Amino acid sequence: MQRCIAVLLTAGLLLLLLSVEAATKIDNAIDTFELCHIHNNNRSDVDLKDLVKAFGLPRLSHPVTLEEVVQSLKAAWPNAQLAKLYAPPSDILGIAASVTNATGSHIHKTHGSNGSALTPFPRLIHITVPSINHLRPFQAVTIASWLLLNPGYTLLIYGDAQVRGTVERHFPWHLKTLDELPTPVERTDLWRYLALCAFGGVYADSDVICARPVDSWVDTTHGDAGLLVGIENAFTTPEEAAERTYARQIQLEQWLIAGRPGHPATCRMGDYVQQHVQLERRGFFNISGWDTNRAVLERTGPGIWTTSVSTYLEQQGVELGAGVLSGVRAGDLRLLPQLSFGCPSMAFDLAALDRTLKAIVQGGGAAVFAQSSSSSSSITAGAGSAPRVPYVYHQFMGTWKQDEDGWGAKQWILLVVVVLTSSSAIIFAVFVITSRTRLGRAVLSRLRKCHLPL
Repeated sequence: MQRCIAVLLTAGLLLLLLSVEAATKIDNAIDTFELCHIHNNNRSDVDLKDLVKAFGLPRLSHPVTLEEVVQSLKAAWPNAQLAKLYAPPSDILGIAASVTNATGSHIHKTHGSNGSALTPFPRLIHITVPSINHLRPFQAVTIASWLLLNPGYTLLIYGDAQVRGTVERHFPWHLKTLDELPTPVERTDLWRYLALCAFGGVYADSDVICARPVDSWVDTTHGDAGLLVGIENAFTTPEEAAERTYARQIQLEQWLIAGRPGHPATCRMGDYVQQHVQLERRGFFNISGWDTNRAVLERTGPGIWTTSVSTYLEQQGVELGAGVLSGVRAGDLRLLPQLSFGCPSMAFDLAALDRTLKAIVQGGGAAVFAQSSSSSSSITAGAGSAPRVPYVYHQFMGTWKQDEDGWGAKQWILLVVVVLTSSSAIIFAVFVITSRTRLGRAVLSRLRKCHLPL
């Protein structure tokens, strides 16, 4: 009974929040890509080949295996201590649970530029890829970055079986919702929230490159919040956001989330997605006017995630508006400015990466990285200031998007069917024509002697 009441209340709250679009004009909103361009001091754009070289990987002109990535890193950085790495067929879920349980109160002592600090989440990094034996170059760079920059952490690579297993083992009541989600990316969306709810740690998309050790993200002054979330982008008006295909005027990213297990903003996402799917089925949302990508944003992606975080902020007396663009600490959540998690990889600061990698290889971890930084501000910037070096860079590979105007799987299947049907018709026409001529009848007669079915 209590569960039913909670579900009804969640449904009502979700309807209310999704029906209200921020109408406030935000005069201090600046596009994230413009901010990153300014931060980059007009340096030339960085491409994937530059990043492959920077991390010491061989030229990647074709997919590689996870083992090849690890061996390349060991050869390029023989003195580096890599993060612990586990991938299928290892017991990923068992390892995640053991690291989380071993953390105890989920508090780690770390040492940043200001002395001791508290990191209130387990040293876990969660990434999922379709196959560890067929890593695309951008995925290889991503994995290399998290391994190199985070000694002392455990990097877990999930496959489809482990994604489903997380829900089966820890959230069986959401398994039906998982199966009802129409696309793989939506199922991955739901999983990332539930994995962070169960285990805590850092979730990263397979195209998100780590640029600074996770320990250096920490607010060393007061001890950090239990959830770190970044602003993806902000717009002056809701209309401008919609024109740019964003779901919210201030939209929060979810390609990188760091948090403790049990945080309400991540843990309620299972109910939020479940209710959205149910309400959608009953016609509460006019999804006929949405394209496939907008539906994903609202059903499981940044749209509904922004709703969850915004609800938490409101419970702490903070509105997701103009006043939070420079970052804010509210209760057990720290909202980070756009430069923290939002910059594209073409704006990558390779000089800063070189300093960071050298510091890490020297064995000093986040402390040496902080001391080696040329930043004039604290390397562990608090809620109210942008970082000198972004925490991560996003490659924006767009693997989740469905191209409404382009060719998807269904279109290619239809093309094959049309071609085969047309080919059969042509062959039949040729057969009919040739069978009506003397030469054609002679050819067909010889072919029949070869026992061909003509």
